[in-house]
Amino acid sequence: GVATLDGMDRTGYPYMPDAPNTEGRADHLTSVSINLAYPAADSIYLSFFCEPIGRSGDQEAHAVDSLHLELYAPDEDQWYPVWSTPGTAVPDTFKQVMVPITESRYLKQGFKMRFSNDATLGGAIDQWHIDYVRLDRNRNVADTVLKDVAYVYSEAGLLQTFTSVPY
Repeated sequence: GVATLDGMDRTGYPYMPDAPNTEGRADHLTSVSINLAYPAADSIYLSFFCEPIGRSGDQEAHAVDSLHLELYAPDEDQWYPVWSTPGTAVPDTFKQVMVPITESRYLKQGFKMRFSNDATLGGAIDQWHIDYVRLDRNRNVADTVLKDVAYVYSEAGLLQTFTSVPY
C-alpha cells in the first residue's frame, strides 16, 4: 500500500532501456488540486513517511539517488522545491517528514504537491517508498502519531477457520 518511485515508467518499462546506467529525474507523483485557502495561522502541515532503496535488490545508495517534494503556487503557475533528501538513509527504515505550509503563495484554491525522484533510469532500482501522506490544518511539528486502524490477525468469516479459498 505504498507509492513507489523508481526508474520505470507507468507501464513498467525502464525509462532508458538502452542506457541502463543513466541517472536522472525519473518518476513524478502529483496530487489533484486541493483547496488550501486558509490563513497560515491555521497551522497547516504536510506529513509523510519515506524509505530509500526499497526491496529492489539494489542495496547501494548512489550519489544522485534522491527524493524531492515540490509545492505548486496556483496564482503563479509555478512549482517550488521545498524539501529533498539523498538516498543515503538506512534501507528498510521509514522516516517521517513534517513540512509546514506557511507561505501565502500556496494557501490558495488549486494548491498541489508533487513528489519526484532522481534515480538510475534502467529499471526498478533506486526505489523510494512514500506512505501515509497527510495534509491538514490545526497541526504542529509534534503531531506525528497516526490513527491507523488495521487488522492485526486474519479474521475468519463465512469460511469458518479459513480466510480465503482458491478459485
